[in-house]
Amino acid sequence: MWASWRAGHAATGELAEHFTAEHPSAGDLLALAWMIRGEVAGAEQLPEESLAAYRFGMNRLGEPIYAYSLWRSASVQRESGDEAGARESLIGVEREGCSRDAPALVRQLSYDAATTLGHEVRVDSDGVMRPDVCPPLTSRSSEEAWRPEE
Repeated sequence: MWASWRAGHAATGELAEHFTAEHPSAGDLLALAWMIRGEVAGAEQLPEESLAAYRFGMNRLGEPIYAYSLWRSASVQRESGDEAGARESLIGVEREGCSRDAPALVRQLSYDAATTLGHEVRVDSDGVMRPDVCPPLTSRSSEEAWRPEE
C-alpha cells in the first residue's frame, strides 16, 4: 500500500480503503492506511474525506501520528478556505512539541507549525528547540523541588 501510494498508482485509495475495512485491529499499519486514505482524498480534492481520514490519527494522542494528523488537517483546511480551523490545528501541532520527550518528527512538525503561525522558536535548558509558546522547562534539582511541609 505504501509503495503504491508513493508510486502514484490510481488504485491506492481503494487499497487503503480495503485495508482499513478488513484489518480494523492492525495497529500502526491501520493508522498508516488511514493517513494514506487522507493523502489520496486530499490529492483528489475531497477535503471532507481527507479530514475524516486524518481524524483517525487524532485518536492517538501523544504519538507522532497525532501531530501529523493535525498538521495535514491544517493543510487541507487552509486549501479549502477554513483559515480558523487550520490555525487551530497548527496550534495543536505546535503544543505537541512542548513535551520533554517529544519525538524528533513531532518537534519538526511543531517548528513548522510555529513558523507558519509566525511564532519564534527557542532553545530550552535541555538543549532542545521548542516554540516560544511552550512554557519554559525548569531544571530543578531534587533539593529545590517542592515538598510538603514537614
